[in-house]
Amino acid sequence: MMKAYALAMAAGLAAWGSPAMAETPAYQTIHLEQDVARPAAQVWARIGRFCDIGEWLHAPCRLVAGKDGEVGAVRDLNNGRVIEVIVGRTDLSYTYAMPDGMVEGQAFYHGNLAVVPVTKSTSRLVYSILYMDKGAGDEAGIKERREKRVQRFGEALKTMKALSEAKRDK
Repeated sequence: MMKAYALAMAAGLAAWGSPAMAETPAYQTIHLEQDVARPAAQVWARIGRFCDIGEWLHAPCRLVAGKDGEVGAVRDLNNGRVIEVIVGRTDLSYTYAMPDGMVEGQAFYHGNLAVVPVTKSTSRLVYSILYMDKGAGDEAGIKERREKRVQRFGEALKTMKALSEAKRDK
């Protein structure tokens, strides 16, 4: 009886495929930078709240759980289309994750937005993204989806720069 059970389990696992037989995940990284003619603390004060993304990505955003800027805070983008959670932070950065399944064909999404001081009066925006594109075998599609992200977040960095450098009324 035990031998029959073991054979049935082995056959079932073989039919599903073993992890060693699975295709290598298509992990993608994007690293973008933008210099800003403002001190890092001023830049972060202008663009560093968790839902400031709504302004620089032109998407509705609302905080739905936790406290803004703290690990565990949850934001809702595009009226529930995307949910993201802060999983790490410093004084001038936050790292967030998106649950699997939020974007079709994508998993293991993590992003990091940071402002790095360069001089007393200048800084650099750094946006890094790591995700898995589930389009294994579709290299052209993977490249196209990555390039769309690079373009979208590149534009977001330009908007963050403009917002940060804009003259402020006293």
